[in-house]
Amino acid sequence: MYCEFHDEEISARAGAKEIAELVALYTKSANGTGRPSLAAIGRDKIDAYLEDLAILQPVGGDFIYRHYGANVAEIAGTDMTGRRVSEFEGKVAEFFRACYDRALKSGRPLHTLHCTLDEADSHLWERLLLPVTDEEGNDLLVVFNSSQEAHFAADLADTPALANLSKGTGKYVDVHQVGMVSC
Repeated sequence: MYCEFHDEEISARAGAKEIAELVALYTKSANGTGRPSLAAIGRDKIDAYLEDLAILQPVGGDFIYRHYGANVAEIAGTDMTGRRVSEFEGKVAEFFRACYDRALKSGRPLHTLHCTLDEADSHLWERLLLPVTDEEGNDLLVVFNSSQEAHFAADLADTPALANLSKGTGKYVDVHQVGMVSC
């Protein structure tokens, strides 16, 4: 599995234009006060991205998907609404929990890239994690998901993420090392 995360220069690194839009919306809503509420961001503004969003609630060291967007469910092949992150297996589950914990602890947006490199169904997922609060002040994570099939690796060289898939090794090379995690 290939994975990385970044909590700085997110808009410059992001390949999906929606990520820069959401970072700007989040920053404006936070207004220098730290973590904004979902209400401060505006449900109407979030609804524009709803099919590509997951909304998670931390529960006892795990996370429950309160919403799992239709586009995400279609590509992933399952709807995780009402289910827990711990239902994922292996390195994907470890990576998700580590990223979700990091975003909640820091109170800052987090940009992630990951790909399982499964030949049968490989997608490069670019995600933006936004720690917010609900109406009662409870922590939530809003996660924007953008997926592209990994076989388009040659096109990745043109994205700000600067990742390339090596046909010989099946591993990504020429990737910014800032925030790289071992998967």
